[in-house]
Amino acid sequence: MPAKPARLAEILRQHGVESQLELLLLNRLERAGLPLGEAQVRGIPGRRFMFDRIWATERVAVDVNGATFVKGGHSTGLGIERDCEKACLAAIHGWKYLPVTKHMIEDGRAIRMIARALGVEVR
Repeated sequence: MPAKPARLAEILRQHGVESQLELLLLNRLERAGLPLGEAQVRGIPGRRFMFDRIWATERVAVDVNGATFVKGGHSTGLGIERDCEKACLAAIHGWKYLPVTKHMIEDGRAIRMIARALGVEVR
């Protein structure tokens, strides 16, 4: 029997998943045998920027950029400006910052790049 919507929402919150794409990424990480990291973390001191998923020891941060082809938040002038600032600050603070898209998650590129950044093998 499928989980009821309220139960499913609680499961997603426990894993820090805030979107279908973040859930897809989490699923692909798990299927590849990669560590899941932590979700929704502020990795830049003094800023409100959140990374969708991090691996703190390895200093790897991933953001899932949804709605990239439909004029979503990441494809507007302001969104691009904000994402660029976040990427610059992540680099300044020593993060290997990996922004990924739906297509990258679906075709496996995101998982391969995360694995390389973590220095682990995909099973």
